[in-house]
Amino acid sequence: MKLNIKTPFLFCLSAAFCIWQMGIIYFSGTSLSLFGRIPIEINQDINTLVIASGYIISIIVMIIFPRKMVLIERFVIFLALFCTIGVLIPFSSVITATFYYIVIFCCVFSIGGIASIATTLFTVDTTWRDAIVGNVVGGIGIAILQNDFIRFDFIIFMFCSIVMIFALLFFLLKLPAKIEITFAKKSSNYKRPIIPLIGNFIFIIFPTTLLLMATSIAETIKHGVSIMYLSASVMAIFLNIIKVKLRTNSIKAFAIFFMLTPLGFVFTILSTLKNQSSSLGILACIFFGFSIVIASMWFFFSTSAFEIYPSRFIAAIGTGIGLVLALVHSVILESFRENLSILYYVYLVISIFLMILFYILEPYFIYSWKKTIEDKKLSQSKKQSSIYTEEKKENAKIELLGMEKLSVQEQNLAKLILQGYSESEIAKEMNITLNTQKSYRKNLYTKLNIHSRRELFNLLKN
Repeated sequence: MKLNIKTPFLFCLSAAFCIWQMGIIYFSGTSLSLFGRIPIEINQDINTLVIASGYIISIIVMIIFPRKMVLIERFVIFLALFCTIGVLIPFSSVITATFYYIVIFCCVFSIGGIASIATTLFTVDTTWRDAIVGNVVGGIGIAILQNDFIRFDFIIFMFCSIVMIFALLFFLLKLPAKIEITFAKKSSNYKRPIIPLIGNFIFIIFPTTLLLMATSIAETIKHGVSIMYLSASVMAIFLNIIKVKLRTNSIKAFAIFFMLTPLGFVFTILSTLKNQSSSLGILACIFFGFSIVIASMWFFFSTSAFEIYPSRFIAAIGTGIGLVLALVHSVILESFRENLSILYYVYLVISIFLMILFYILEPYFIYSWKKTIEDKKLSQSKKQSSIYTEEKKENAKIELLGMEKLSVQEQNLAKLILQGYSESEIAKEMNITLNTQKSYRKNLYTKLNIHSRRELFNLLKN
């Protein structure tokens, strides 16, 4: 059974992990950021290897032992606590560095470990609240920790880490030790709609890419990191208002923030052209706050993908995406570290490309999201007898579009297309040849006066 965890309890997970993780990033040398602040003598090559190992091992573990991730994560967090205390004790430089490598490993491992727990154990509503709490509280905490006005030294960060790790342990000890969940198998009757699944993973890829780029730029701007995270705290509240108070589709609310993020890269370039205008740099960091909010929806979209198709690989794929993006971004960072002006233009081109691609794919995802997640939640809730059933709603929508003019086979084809099936999967589902399926598709498009899948999804979206 999935847990619908209340907001106050999520403070111990969201805020604590955000503050701890971002502190590790900024005190881990240049492996994850432009400017390292770590006062300990660590080898950056070893540090990078530790970070990659944390990702890879967490992916392997969550695939093999998905039901035991709470127990495993408890052990990892306890190990992180032990080694964090070890860093504060005056040992030799080698031992201190070793302790810190382990802390970094535990932090990176926990990105995947907590993602696995959230994906398999939390409801979609819980992961939404988790992201909002993480941004509002965690954003303020990170802004204070990384501020340029009063620079906190490494020792203060380590004491802060101990508090955050205790909060994570408290949260994990409140969860059931074993996750009772049934995973989809090839032999099971679970259907695997491709478009909604791909859509959820794209909602992880796109914002994570923007966040990696935005964070690198914010480091180069005075007070940039603090402004970016304070902005994220405010933006998260607005996102929740847009989604909950105004009852907007989740993906529409997400899309608004996604489309605004590239403006940060525009203002960054303008600031370099205007003789390093500080006001434009600050404005850029405010817009970068949007990227933090949407990237923190990672658990939300991985949980949504799990709702669609409960595979043990969902959380692993999401974590793998994070690893690949981090490696690609590291290569880009190293290539242009000495020429930041070119780096800013590269970031702008990538952000615009993602924005255009998102705009092209949006009709597919908005319809798929509504059908697979939000309508599912609605159908599971108690309804008044006067409300149409979901089937009646769908039939009414079909009639409104003129789809009642279609043959039974063409209507079935339209429904399968809207469920995200590929051409070969549709042929198999309808027990017809691929050529027959293509013929039905041609007739379908002609009768609806459309020319592509995207236009069909657009009809239903509008």
